[in-house]
Amino acid sequence: MPSDVPVPVGVAPDLPDAPSSLHAAAQDTASGPLQAKEMSVPEPLWAPRFATTIKSGYRAEPLDVRTKVEMGFRRPVSWGGGASLMLSAGWGHLNNNRPHFGTDSAAFGQRVGAAALRRMSQSVFYYGGYSAIFHTDPRYYVMGPAEPFKKRAWYAAKQVVVTRSDKGRTVPNLALFAAVLSSQMLTNTYYPAVDQDVPRTLRSTGSSLAFRVLSQELREFSGDIRRIVRRHKP
Repeated sequence: MPSDVPVPVGVAPDLPDAPSSLHAAAQDTASGPLQAKEMSVPEPLWAPRFATTIKSGYRAEPLDVRTKVEMGFRRPVSWGGGASLMLSAGWGHLNNNRPHFGTDSAAFGQRVGAAALRRMSQSVFYYGGYSAIFHTDPRYYVMGPAEPFKKRAWYAAKQVVVTRSDKGRTVPNLALFAAVLSSQMLTNTYYPAVDQDVPRTLRSTGSSLAFRVLSQELREFSGDIRRIVRRHKP
């Protein structure tokens, strides 16, 4: 005898599941969580081989001596390096700062040459020379926006004094100090005699290290700056 209770619209009657449906449900229950877990594990992101800045979330392959040397020669010829070189030479030319070549057109060419020699030698000494000698990793590893601003700012500045070894341990950044000083002593041979004394050399070395701090702060926060610019772009 049929039931007198009406079935509400949109609700299926309470009938037993077909064997095929039960089998499919059992398969989904058994394999669903495992598949979801497998799908949630992302593939690792690898930084480019010659990248000197390793972005947050990326992995970097270990550096051998040959790669360090090649990195040292590659870095100064980047577009950013050329712009920095011209800016440094132009500012020194306007103010007739050390080195004191004068302010005529020939002096500007000499300043460009001195800046190029300093930049190239410092890169080669740091990445390809002393980093190999001291067995340190010369790359900058971005901490990323997951950490507080103050912690990231301190971390970026501190990387001038400490760095990581090829084995991942924290060690003094002797390679950077030695590279900056060696580069300055080499560049002095291109400067006028008035600019070759020890006090000026030490002051210039200190200025280079201070500029390095600013450079690494920019490395740490450049991604944040780009995100802010894109967010406010009309």
